[in-house]
Amino acid sequence: MKYFGSSGIRGEFPSGISPAVGMRVGYALGSMIPGGRFLLGYDVRTTSGIISMSIASSLISSGCDVMEGGLVSTPTLAFNTRYFDAGIMVTASHNPPQYNGIKLWNPDGSSFNTEQMMTVEKYMDEKRKDLPGFKGLGSVSSYLRGIARHIGFILERVVPGRRLPVVVDCGNGAGSTITPLLLEKMGASVTGVNTHPDGRFPGRGAEPAAEALGTLCSCVKTTGSKLGIAHDGDADRMVAIDEKGTIIPPDYLIALFSREVKAKKVVVPVDCSMCVDHYLTGVDVIRTRVGDVFISEMMKKVGARFGGEPSGTYIFPEVSYAPEGVFSAAYLYSIVSEQGGLSTLIEGIPHYPVLRKSISFTGDPIAVSRRIKKGVYATSCNNIDETDGYRLEFDDGWVLIRLSGTEPKVRLMAEGIDKDAVNTLLKIGEKIVEGSIRGVKK
Repeated sequence: MKYFGSSGIRGEFPSGISPAVGMRVGYALGSMIPGGRFLLGYDVRTTSGIISMSIASSLISSGCDVMEGGLVSTPTLAFNTRYFDAGIMVTASHNPPQYNGIKLWNPDGSSFNTEQMMTVEKYMDEKRKDLPGFKGLGSVSSYLRGIARHIGFILERVVPGRRLPVVVDCGNGAGSTITPLLLEKMGASVTGVNTHPDGRFPGRGAEPAAEALGTLCSCVKTTGSKLGIAHDGDADRMVAIDEKGTIIPPDYLIALFSREVKAKKVVVPVDCSMCVDHYLTGVDVIRTRVGDVFISEMMKKVGARFGGEPSGTYIFPEVSYAPEGVFSAAYLYSIVSEQGGLSTLIEGIPHYPVLRKSISFTGDPIAVSRRIKKGVYATSCNNIDETDGYRLEFDDGWVLIRLSGTEPKVRLMAEGIDKDAVNTLLKIGEKIVEGSIRGVKK
């Protein structure tokens, strides 16, 4: 049975994720790593305790030892996994409160890769063997040093700079446990927004989407702050607001961070802006599938010093191969406090218009996919990248055509050097898709 998606196991409780799934994951890990030591953490969701306890009980009954990290951000859990055989984070990241999930981590902070996830699924579907008995049981204990260790590590690697006012919006999520404190230790004067943990996410929801950050943008301007930081539910994402109260597209932060770490190779997904390529002269920009699992896999393969996604995830191998919303917040504060306003820092990055559209269909997805491929290869363009869907590249931009993995829709994204170019490119994608779904049988 297929349990894992591009970001671990995730679904609505209890139909898509349940204590039974948690127990199967625990038994599977116990079979993969007999007698292993596991770090277990969870985010603020109301079902996180139920899922984490089911995982812990099956691990202990399999003869493994569990250290409970409690309520922590995903970056904190991933960072501290270096002291264990594997890490387990119960989180649904930016999804609504009725969702939850399970994400598994290696000691280097990378997510379980495709092969590891397939192995877990194989063990999850096997008939459970007899339990080891009382003498073979593992143990459970508390791990209380995770946040302090994470903060200490970051403080050794960032320059505090000048004392600046900052507004931090944790969205009532797990970032509340670390980011405000970390920035204060760096010397920032922090104003908190939605910094009390609440699994219902009453402040603005778990996803730091642009339409949900109006309060944060206003607060940055009214307080005269130099920077705004927003996290998602588990703080693996970070969205930045400049001193003018303007949301900075994460693509620009990818370009900025790449420059600051002096990266020679940068890994991004196929939907990342071409502004990164055009801004980073002499840098090898490598594109891969959408999802932090694939970003970290490719980074390790090519030895890249940095990777990121337009969703607001940034990976710094010097910390771990996990999306580091916490470190990226601290690093950005350090850059701004040393070099000046964020709006000025991104002035040299090219700004290109982007359009997105979803087209629903009722036919057979396989047939639609085949017809899209035929339409793509009948189109005249400079290059077709099939890394994840079809990215058609032209002199004046590109258009990406991808089938949704969760619903009967085709996703379109176009980026052009100006408004006329991006409109033309989106129309090219629309023509291919509309021609492909027309007449396909249900």
